Amino acid sequence: MPALAEITLTTTAGSSVFKPVTIDKNDVAAFRDQATGVPVGYPSLTHSISEPASNAVSGVYRVKLQIAVPRLNVKNPADESLDMVTVDGVTRGHIEFLLPMQGPVAERTQILELVKAALNDASIISTVENIEHFY
Repeated sequence: MPALAEITLTTTAGSSVFKPVTIDKNDVAAFRDQATGVPVGYPSLTHSISEPASNAVSGVYRVKLQIAVPRLNVKNPADESLDMVTVDGVTRGHIEFLLPMQGPVAERTQILELVKAALNDASIISTVENIEHFY
């Protein structure tokens, strides 16, 4: 079981360090990248695992990961007052793994590897970056 600690995600633009904030009553772990210094604009990462129903003979674990990146609008760039900063929108990425109770580690590893490979595929990247449909 991973401990609640910083999560560093490295991209072509650099690294984002998501610091742990809390684990809520629903076991959702929340992290924030505080590099902007503007709390309303902190990118966030949440992670949770839902257990199968206790009486389920067969069921699935649900592993959820979400990343949210706010787009900030500074009304007067000369004034750094937080009152002048608003969120104009939030770009989100959400992934959910459905993992059968009977599934072995090899199957969980395989689906994780396939998802990672899909996210590195040029066609998939284009659908996200350029909002291009397959034809």
